[in-house]
Amino acid sequence: MMPLKLALSGAVIAVFLVTAPSAYSQGVPDTLENRRIAVERYLAAMPPDELIADGIRELTALRPEGQRDEAARLMRELIRPDRIRRIVTEAMIKRFTAQELNALADFYGSEAGRSVARKFGAYIADIQPKILAEFVRMTKELEAKSRSR
Repeated sequence: MMPLKLALSGAVIAVFLVTAPSAYSQGVPDTLENRRIAVERYLAAMPPDELIADGIRELTALRPEGQRDEAARLMRELIRPDRIRRIVTEAMIKRFTAQELNALADFYGSEAGRSVARKFGAYIADIQPKILAEFVRMTKELEAKSRSR
């Protein structure tokens, strides 16, 4: 009887050792608290202050040359960083799992992630007007097709 118990115990241990790494790689349990912790990791890697600074830079670039400094000063004065942080936190907790949030924090905490983040505002500035123009074109075509029917 003892060898059977020993064999069963060994089998249970073997199954655990085979499945444990797979279960662990799935990440932490997706609880509200784990999402909050992961968002804080993400915000440490991608501080909202940097998002705000990028946004102000992008918006002031749209202003005439002589108005940019004053516009930037006023925006920095009027922006509410705590509100931005709360908005980002709530949306991320709502939309992403703890595993996804940890993956974002890992990526944006890496050198490659920081490089992507630095370039992202310029990337959006490059594509946004073109994508908007494409949607405007599509809307006009839809209206024209609707009128012709």
